[in-house]
Amino acid sequence: MRLEHEEGMLDVAMAVASLCLLLAFGAYLFTLTASATRTQQALSEALRNIARIIQRGHAPVGAVGATSEAKATFAAMGVPAAGLTASVAMVATCVAERVELSIPLPPLPGVVLSSATTQPISLTGACA
Repeated sequence: MRLEHEEGMLDVAMAVASLCLLLAFGAYLFTLTASATRTQQALSEALRNIARIIQRGHAPVGAVGATSEAKATFAAMGVPAAGLTASVAMVATCVAERVELSIPLPPLPGVVLSSATTQPISLTGACA
């Protein structure tokens, strides 16, 4: 009789442990999704800011300028910018063919999020 009671307690303990693991995994997935969403939003906003700078023609923006501008945007949005890289391909002095930003997703360093312009951006201010 006592043996059946102990087996029932073991079943309850296993069910509780399984539930805890399931909740922990769900919380991890939620954190991962929230982090990826915030990082993607910061990438998009940084790319828009860099495109505005290029369009205003303040100066041709190189990879260093694009990286510092993107890091400033990330800091303003409260998103970590570790590993952020930028590349700017200039066709001519007044046209940026492609601007690309990429960053490893913090919880999964092997996953890289990136955002890039889809068409050339002309500098209107300095080259007009």
